Amino acid sequence: MENTQDSFIYYALKLRERHCLAEFVTGLVEAPTNKYIIYSSAQTGKTTELKQLCWELQDSGLYQPIMLEVRNNTKLKRAELPSARFEGGKEIVVVIDALDEVNGQKYDDLIEEINGYAYDHPETKMVLSCRSNYRREKELEQFTDLFLEELSYGDANDHINRELGEGNGLVALINENELTDFVRNPFFLNVLIAAYKENNKQLPKNKAEIKGQSQRIILWSTFEKPNSPIAIGELTH
Repeated sequence: MENTQDSFIYYALKLRERHCLAEFVTGLVEAPTNKYIIYSSAQTGKTTELKQLCWELQDSGLYQPIMLEVRNNTKLKRAELPSARFEGGKEIVVVIDALDEVNGQKYDDLIEEINGYAYDHPETKMVLSCRSNYRREKELEQFTDLFLEELSYGDANDHINRELGEGNGLVALINENELTDFVRNPFFLNVLIAAYKENNKQLPKNKAEIKGQSQRIILWSTFEKPNSPIAIGELTH
């Protein structure tokens, strides 16, 4: 789970420093709690960040991530979550994606169940994600708030140059193919870089092709075990 200079993941607590999410979850970086919630707008890579986290944790051999998606568990109860902190000698990390998949009373009930579980299991590590517009002050006080933001065009350009070298031609091709909307999304930027490297400098032509390429990269990472995270992002506290 090494963090490299090529990662754009910033988890800033008081100071803006580069770290990957796994470093906080595993305790390599000091944080106020062992529970986190990632906020961002839609389509900025929250789910991808969580999937990458789960892969890194499982690949370490020390952790057993358990990932749940709210859309499939809208009536989630705390009794359904792990009662033990360890399973098979591995520390459990509970990951719950997209709290914003439910509204109204269902949302309030879900938050109550998650809060109750967190209070009942103070030693259990947890990571949640939610759209920023669903954030309510003092709603999940046991969780450290993190905010996943889009990259600036300057950050994206710097990352491309580090990956491909100066004068690589990718930025011009992105502009030519009208794909600039994707370069500020951390994950899709890496998808474009990977496609450029692997497909003889050819890029996906539209959003559907980019998403298809991203799914192939996620599957590839499961078997190839890259040295650094595929998903990249910028998080501030």
